Amino acid sequence: MLIWQGRGILLVPFAILASLAGYWIAEDIGTGVALIVGAVPTWLVGRRWNSEPERVLVDQATGDQVVFRKRHSLFFLPMQWWAVPLVVMGISFMFGG
Repeated sequence: MLIWQGRGILLVPFAILASLAGYWIAEDIGTGVALIVGAVPTWLVGRRWNSEPERVLVDQATGDQVVFRKRHSLFFLPMQWWAVPLVVMGISFMFGG
């Protein structure tokens, strides 16, 4: 079961497409390089999407504030932080063969 918020599910096709492209080019080493290269847009897109401005609503009766933030995550990990496991997997493909 996949658990995500917002656009975090897009991480899955990012990683799969990068891996397939690398494998078609040069098998294991290509897959490793593709995962490392795919980590860059994952980090950049995740940082951008998760830094969108928040929205603060105020209850006029009580004066309480409610803050709404858009979060984009996969398995409770913000999207940009998935770049780290992608790099680790890429290195293991390149050197673990």
